[in-house]
Amino acid sequence: MPLVHAITATGWVTEDYPDFVHFFFDMGRGNRIAFFYYFDLPTEAPPSDLMHRSRHLAFHVDTEQELLAWRARLKAHGVRVTTPLAHELIESIYFDDPNGIQLEITRPLREMSGIDARGRRTDAAGAHRRRGLPAAVGGGDVAAQGRADQEELGGGFVTVALYVLDVPEFEPVVELAEVSGMTSNRRGDYLELSTSAPEVVLRRDGTGIGTAVWHAAVTGGLDGRIVSFTAETIHLAEETAS
Repeated sequence: MPLVHAITATGWVTEDYPDFVHFFFDMGRGNRIAFFYYFDLPTEAPPSDLMHRSRHLAFHVDTEQELLAWRARLKAHGVRVTTPLAHELIESIYFDDPNGIQLEITRPLREMSGIDARGRRTDAAGAHRRRGLPAAVGGGDVAAQGRADQEELGGGFVTVALYVLDVPEFEPVVELAEVSGMTSNRRGDYLELSTSAPEVVLRRDGTGIGTAVWHAAVTGGLDGRIVSFTAETIHLAEETAS
């Protein structure tokens, strides 16, 4: 089953929630199965309520109309169900079965494409390397290629750069970066968001950027270092000499 998508997150939901990678594998015929891998999770401890709910089964529907029809049907039978939640390239509703196991019904906001498979493999491969916040430095081949392209094009000196996959869900992050004084350049499947300033702070407040997209903003790698990364701000600075 090939890997077709991956989401990484640090400090998800609560400060003590473990960092994780969320892997999506293609099962064929439009079906996918997803797994969470949690870093440093104590194996001897019973799962918390959040951990219990994160291990759930998701059912696919094709359209928003189907999703809303399922929500109406569940509510008509007295089942507590969430409002639709958009996260990255899907929108979902959540509810519990009679055994307390969380279930999800989800519809695609766009079709997965080759760029997702290529980019997410790169992202997932570097997820563990980049999770050592606040001193994380990543980007791997993407960052190296970005610097090589910059030198070839004779561009200005870049001290801080962020790499995001060039897909619709990251457009608000790109817009925020540009408003914050960063420039955007295409690097293969990625957009390099860069600045010659010694540091930059991206502020989520008022942008409408969803939690899942915000926490995945450093997934593609970066040049420089992460000073701090919270639910509302990403503070990046140039790499200091060791």
